[in-house]
Amino acid sequence: MYERDYLDYGEGLTVCIEQDGDAANPREDFEHLGTMVCWHRRHKLGDEQPDCSPDEFWLRVMQEREQSVRGRRPPDHIEAEHVRQYIATHFYVLPLYLYDHSGISISTGRFSCAWDSGQVGWIYLSRDTAEKESFDPLGLLESEVAEYDQYLRGDVWGFSIEDENGVQLYSCWGFYGRDYCESEARDVAKSLAEERNHDYVL
Repeated sequence: MYERDYLDYGEGLTVCIEQDGDAANPREDFEHLGTMVCWHRRHKLGDEQPDCSPDEFWLRVMQEREQSVRGRRPPDHIEAEHVRQYIATHFYVLPLYLYDHSGISISTGRFSCAWDSGQVGWIYLSRDTAEKESFDPLGLLESEVAEYDQYLRGDVWGFSIEDENGVQLYSCWGFYGRDYCESEARDVAKSLAEERNHDYVL
């Protein structure tokens, strides 16, 4: 059952704030610069779910970058420590931790409950890509994880506004974060109230 609240805005308007039951998966429907790679037995998470070990995955990332940048592919047998040093040099990488208990939540920091949580993967961004843009790369990755966490927790909302006769005047969906949705709803309700008052004056 999706959460729903009614807010009496005044001016004869009622605002309904409701969980978005058809929210877009940001990792599938939006463009991102970071790449989330996750390993989990039951959940399909992030952008990629490799069928190889983490060490094999990072070697593949190294090989792909070397092929793209230098036109050469490193061999398949490279020490894991050397691969990790290479990745740290050429990529921004943050760990991903999952809390799985009556719902799931994802974060770049550890959860307090070690029993129901653990590292599930990483989010990474090529330093080559970051150098082409003007932004905080680690801050960007953090924001992408926060957005995905809102989606996983069901913290995506929509609102509708009705007049005193129950006629819907406006609706909008897909707000990540209830506070953001409620703020937008109140701004729209204010504009609608001003329009109605103007009409009455005329």
